[in-house]
Amino acid sequence: MTNESLKPIVEQLVDSYDAVVAEILADPNVASDPGNELVRRYLGLFPQDSTFANGALGFWTSEAAAGRFYRPGPRGVMYDSTVQFVELRGEAEAVAKVCTVTSIQIVDGAGAALESQGGVSGGEVVVVRVDDDWLLRDLTEAPPDNCPRPGDS
Repeated sequence: MTNESLKPIVEQLVDSYDAVVAEILADPNVASDPGNELVRRYLGLFPQDSTFANGALGFWTSEAAAGRFYRPGPRGVMYDSTVQFVELRGEAEAVAKVCTVTSIQIVDGAGAALESQGGVSGGEVVVVRVDDDWLLRDLTEAPPDNCPRPGDS
């Protein structure tokens, strides 16, 4: 495994993460149901009993309890992430630098806008190999250095 050969695997994990998180946030009530297909898809991206994954589900459950639901903002998609590079840290761990463009509108149960979020953020994604599969372990914010701004070509 090389940095270059791992990059498409990390890109697929990040794309899958962005997609399932957007689906869960559309109705965060599902986050409290471990049998829900979206929750199972989300948890399948992480090693079993992931502190990160379970913490996020807990936060999304609290968002639902507070009557906060998420919709795509003006860009039409909540999250659009790009893997800038991947660096192996051994045979079973790697870190990736990711740039994410967010475009989110938070609404109440009646659909009234409460808040908007958007812009470019940087992140570090740690992936680990479990048996023959690469999975997400942690996602943390990082400075968006070298991240392209929306509209840059």
